[in-house]
This record gives sequence, C-alpha cells and structure tokens, in this order.
Amino acid sequence: MPEPATPSASATPAAPDPPAPEAPALPPGLTARAVDTPDLTQTDAALGLPGNGNSYCGPVAVSNSLMWLAANGYPLLAPDGETPREQQVELVRLISSQKYMATGPRSGTGPMGLMHGLDRYVRRAGYVVTRLEYEGWRQHPYEFTRHEPHPNLEWIASGLGPRGAAFVHVGWYAPSPHAEAYRRKGGHWLSVVAAGKDEAGSDAPDVLVLHDPAPYQDGGPKSVFARARRIEGGWMLDGKAAFPAKGYYELTGGMALKEAGEVAIIDGAVVLELAPPS
Repeated sequence: MPEPATPSASATPAAPDPPAPEAPALPPGLTARAVDTPDLTQTDAALGLPGNGNSYCGPVAVSNSLMWLAANGYPLLAPDGETPREQQVELVRLISSQKYMATGPRSGTGPMGLMHGLDRYVRRAGYVVTRLEYEGWRQHPYEFTRHEPHPNLEWIASGLGPRGAAFVHVGWYAPSPHAEAYRRKGGHWLSVVAAGKDEAGSDAPDVLVLHDPAPYQDGGPKSVFARARRIEGGWMLDGKAAFPAKGYYELTGGMALKEAGEVAIIDGAVVLELAPPS
C-alpha cells in the first residue's frame, strides 16, 4: 500500500483572514440613527424657498426623518435625485407644497397641515401608516389626537423605533416681567433623533436630542442636547387665551432661542410609525 503523501516543506501556509474593520465609535450620547439623520437648514440656498425659507421649519424637520427612513427600508419616501442631498431638497419642495402641507411663506406650517400632509405623502409613496399621533394644545386633526394637551417625553421617545419618527413643535414665549406668565410669539418644528442620554452618555430621561433646521443654531448643523424642564406653575398666553402652564416642558441646555430672553416651551409633538416594508 502506498504511503500517504506528505506536504512539501516549501508550501506556504494560508494567510489568516484580515480582522474585520471596527465600526467607528459613536459620540457620547448619540445613536447611529442620530448620526445618520440629515440636519438640513431651512434657509439653505439650494432649497430656493419663498421668503428664504424662514417659515419652512416644518417640512424641513420632517424631511430629515423621512430621509433617514428612506435609507433604512423605505426607499420610496425619497424622490428622484442624483444624491441624497438633491433628493432631500426636492422632498422639502414637494411636501411643503399645496398638495401636502401647504406651508405658508409667512404663516409656516401648523399641526393641521403638517400631519395631513405627512400622512398623505407617506401613503402615496405606498407605505402603511400604523401610528400618526399628536399630543399638545395646538389645533390638530382630530383623527390623530391622543386627547393629551401635555406632551409626554416617554411617548415622544417611543417614536424613535426602526420604523418611526418624532417631531416637537416648540412655542417661542416671552416671560412676563410682572407675573409668572409666558406670552406666545411664534413656533418652530424640530426633528427628534435620540432621547434619554446626555452629552456624556449618561442616562438622562429629561433629554431630547434634536436636529434644528433654524439658521440661528449656533455653530451650524449638529445634534442638539435639549433638557426638558417641567413647568410647575404660571400661565401660558396666546392672543386672548390663557391656560395653566403646569405640566408643559421648557427646553433648555443646547436649545437655541430665536430671540434673546425668550423661552422655548413644547406646545406639541408628533409621532409617526410605519408598517414593516413588504
């Protein structure tokens, strides 16, 4: 019987597989979602919006999250374009139009227009909306209400699942020098990209991480760590209306204010969730 062949002494052993590259470390307090979500500025010249985009925070904030969803299982949410940026620019123009949110060059986008437009756009893209909800005191579509005038932080964070998105609508309020009261001067939409961690990565249930489309955001686009301080007394004033401020949240910390001396209070919030893509 022939002896088994022995390997040649000159044979070169196979080189080991190179180690898999490590994923880059995330900044403290941020998730991959927060890092990957766009942060478009509403006055970006490429948008070519009426009034230089000063009243277009709503569709721009929504476009940030829709582009993230488009890159994570829902590609039809992004319109045609050579690059993701071109797609997002076209998306803002589309959803701000009369066909969807009907954003006004001076009046902006209220919860009514934003929610009806968002619902219509997502469904026309071919996806199923399983949850579109509103908490807050501003006028909004009855079919989407949670009958809760005070936005809840845990509920806002619940929109940050792999098939969801969340947005906050803050009011700009001028504190009264003579009484514990806040008079509303305007409003602003922001994308929520993470929640529950502070800049150091420590647990912080009162922190919302936001992408702010405002041009006055100090330092330009970035993830903003805003701390929610629960208001325990006083009044909120809007026109001739007055109602207790207790239970609402003022956003402090990294939250940029439109005018010095103003207070940012969460008037309302929107949570969106889609069915799994087929």
